Amino acid sequence: MPSREENPLGGTGLAHRHDLDRSTGLEDVYEDAFEDAFENDFQEEEDRPTEVRTVLDETELDIIRRSIARGLGLERIPDPSKANISQAEYERAHREYLMKMQLSLGQPQTFRSKKRLHVFPATAYPGNESSQLSGARGSEREARSRHRLFFPVEIPEEDAVEHATLRLLLHGSVTEPRYARPTHLELLLHLRTFSGSRKLIARGRIELRDPRDSRWIELDATLATSSWFHHEPLELEFMVNGGPVRRAFSYPVLNVFTASSEYTTATRSKRSSPEELMSLHKGRRSKCKGEGKKCCRHELTVMFKDLKGFEFIVYPKTFDAGYCKGRCPPRYNPAHHHALLQSLLWKEDRKKVPKPCCAPSKLDQLMIVYFDEDDATQLKVSYWKNIQVLECACS
Repeated sequence: MPSREENPLGGTGLAHRHDLDRSTGLEDVYEDAFEDAFENDFQEEEDRPTEVRTVLDETELDIIRRSIARGLGLERIPDPSKANISQAEYERAHREYLMKMQLSLGQPQTFRSKKRLHVFPATAYPGNESSQLSGARGSEREARSRHRLFFPVEIPEEDAVEHATLRLLLHGSVTEPRYARPTHLELLLHLRTFSGSRKLIARGRIELRDPRDSRWIELDATLATSSWFHHEPLELEFMVNGGPVRRAFSYPVLNVFTASSEYTTATRSKRSSPEELMSLHKGRRSKCKGEGKKCCRHELTVMFKDLKGFEFIVYPKTFDAGYCKGRCPPRYNPAHHHALLQSLLWKEDRKKVPKPCCAPSKLDQLMIVYFDEDDATQLKVSYWKNIQVLECACS
């Protein structure tokens, strides 16, 4: 077991796949936390009738937060509400992420996906040329709170849009005193069609602790994908306490993340050793096929925005964590010699030893972009170890 002072990220580099016989760096965190939280209540949980729980309590969330921080080498989880990331820093961090991602796929392949970041500044916005709505339905105050944004989006046909964000610099209010109480500003992003109708595609709410300070803000604009091909504008609206309010902003930019499938020239590989063939064999058997119910890897799509406590992760927005499930008949896909022996003993006497269970046999780390815990204007790119299941086996 590693010491508590050891940096779990030390020496990661590009060799990012791990077998389960290596330390994860989180054993002491999980052991201490779960022992403190559940030791006294263990008997109660056993005696309590089985019930389905859909929400984690605060104790469990705290355990998860502590383990995440330890896994990333952080002293604490960054506070997303204090982040103020410029567009330049946003681009720098994400391009670093994409470059490292491509390097990690450096081995020859016949087919792979290449991810790109496309940046499109708005061609019309307040301060550039007039985009404030005139003659809009409703009061003049409502018209002044709405702004149309046009983006000259051009994406290659072979690229598929994965995610898009609208980012802009919100200017501080010159009419409110510096020591006014915090203001909750709501941002509404609509898709404006040429027929005059509007469709709400994103909503954001931020707390401005000092209304006079400028701040970078971000909205999810992925649902606006269809409008780019019809050159339809986006409409941004500001509201406070349910009523429209006028706010100045600048540098609106649309960041579009795409993925395209590429064919690369594969080089002839040398003949694999028996150990390597066994590893490949296990990997193939780990994938679920058809209606079989034997031990295999299932897909598990995780969306960070839906998980409380993960808001500090900026990118990726989603990933396949995977999980293992299925039966483990005797001699089927053993993780090691002990598992094979255990399965044979179970077959001879089922009361003597338990049957092997389907469990992860190989894990991968996930590269992420996240807020710096010490500097609210910076992003970091690092690895979250042992978070993706690559292969399953009976153990």
